[in-house]
Amino acid sequence: MYMVKKLYRRNGVAKSRFMICASKMPGKDHWPDRSVEFDYRNSEVVKWLLDQPEVWGWMFQKASDMGVLVFDASTKKWYGVDTEEGRKIAGVTPEGLSDKDHLKSS
Repeated sequence: MYMVKKLYRRNGVAKSRFMICASKMPGKDHWPDRSVEFDYRNSEVVKWLLDQPEVWGWMFQKASDMGVLVFDASTKKWYGVDTEEGRKIAGVTPEGLSDKDHLKSS
């Protein structure tokens, strides 16, 4: 299991495992076919990043820390806060929910 929040020091600078992982990416093209409109789904950079377990952990931790994922202890499942189940867990109504209400600064 990856502890994404744990920081490591390199050259006197604290870095997360995600940052260390991303800093080791070999050369990749972010827009490999410039004759077509840019699409993240075709990015070699994004594909490489999404193949890294450190990135999975980082994405989950960020979404959880920001409050966009909520945990239901009774079912042991995570839900998006904008789903019916997620709103119940977070204790908000659809009318009372806005981006500012549930997106905490990271």
